[in-house]
Amino acid sequence: MKNVVLGALTFLLTAFAPGIALSLAALMSSPVASQRPDPTGDLLMVLIYYGATNGLRTLGFLIPTALSPAWRSWSTKRAVITASVLGLTSPITSLLGLALIIKAVLPMFRWSPWLATGLSSGVPGMVLGLVAIVIARAWPLSKAG
Repeated sequence: MKNVVLGALTFLLTAFAPGIALSLAALMSSPVASQRPDPTGDLLMVLIYYGATNGLRTLGFLIPTALSPAWRSWSTKRAVITASVLGLTSPITSLLGLALIIKAVLPMFRWSPWLATGLSSGVPGMVLGLVAIVIARAWPLSKAG
């Protein structure tokens, strides 16, 4: 269970870090940053957006890894390293995954925007969770640990 929790937290932090760092850099380096009507509100909006999308991606990552005996039996160090690498690739994977499922998800925004939002952010996380399981099965623990 330790691998599941630490893996999900690591995935969330590494998926969240690049986006928030770039957003902060853009907000601070903009010549009109000091002239913005509400720079704190802009920052809070970025935090809410990244928090929601990365939270759904992390939930998508958490579901397959929590159900996988291979992931749970892996060493914590390997799980954290794998989750961090997959978390860093999360924005790119999210865009590629959305490109593949957009025809199915786009009509859902008319009748169920919450479901469409959840699927468009959660499915790429599930794909990365399945990749984590494949990695865990491909490199099982040796008897030496």
